[in-house]
Amino acid sequence: MKQVYLHIGLHKTGTTYMQKVFTDNREKLRSLGVDYPELGAEYLLGHHNLAWSFIPNKPLINGENFSCDRFFEYIESCECSKILISSEDFDFLQLAQIEKLRQRLAHFEVRIVVYIRQPLNALYSYWQEAVKHGDTTPFNDYCFQVLDQPTSLNYGQVLDRWSAKFGIDVLSIVVYDNLLEDNEDIALYCLQQVLAIDISVHDVELPQSRINVATDIRQIELIRQLNAIYKAENNTKTIPPVFWERLRQYFEKEGMEFTKKLDEFFSYETMDSPQYQPLYQHFQQVQEGVIGRYGDRVFNMMAENILFTEPSVQNYKIPLIDSDAIREVLDLEEVDYTKKIYL
Repeated sequence: MKQVYLHIGLHKTGTTYMQKVFTDNREKLRSLGVDYPELGAEYLLGHHNLAWSFIPNKPLINGENFSCDRFFEYIESCECSKILISSEDFDFLQLAQIEKLRQRLAHFEVRIVVYIRQPLNALYSYWQEAVKHGDTTPFNDYCFQVLDQPTSLNYGQVLDRWSAKFGIDVLSIVVYDNLLEDNEDIALYCLQQVLAIDISVHDVELPQSRINVATDIRQIELIRQLNAIYKAENNTKTIPPVFWERLRQYFEKEGMEFTKKLDEFFSYETMDSPQYQPLYQHFQQVQEGVIGRYGDRVFNMMAENILFTEPSVQNYKIPLIDSDAIREVLDLEEVDYTKKIYL
């Protein structure tokens, strides 16, 4: 029976990098009996069109030649004994959608590959992504939204949904933070340890530069403020996609020298105050629940009954800047160009 390795993310665990490695080494993987199909990966590098096919009313991108039927016919007929599928958007699927996917994979031996990340380390990344898509929520408020709005930060809920339909024994859980701590390549680890194929770093082509590098937190806070000003002055709830793209190009052009000039306008609050204790307690409860239920499925636990090292909360800084200060920033010569374009 063919094996299907379904890599479902989670978001912000290096999935784009992994998909880049899988794509760049597609022929090498096929020579080792692993197929990373082109079909379903028409947009970017992952099988997002396949994942979106199970989400109601979710449009595909560049999916004119894609269909679920074609995809499953392909993996049924391909010569490789192992099929590798990857999209972080699989972690959006709910129980009914996962069940439909399970039925389509009934003739395969399925392994669900899940990379998890220490939630505090992921918070910045999630907030950054939200701001890039027009969010105006301050970081300290965003921290507490995770208590009310379950996301991939509550990786226990994602594991519960997938194990409810596929079973616990099919889960292959990898701790992203621990791989970074050990200087392991996250994609190569997946191929060697999870898929159990004989491949070394000398056999693969790895990206020469980082993928999806995090934006400086000062820039993100400035963008958040610009989002708010844009929405208020244009009486709109949405931000045009070109807004972030042009700002990103501007920041890249100006470099870190401009970012350093922002420091005089910023103050920072650390996350070691009592108000954040409910957040830490929530994350600790999630970790304990995952260890108790899924500990045997974790490949690289930090230590017995410890998924990952808890980061020092003093190292987490929340940027603070008031509306008057942001107006001063907007009057800087360096952002005058940006202001003229958008405001």
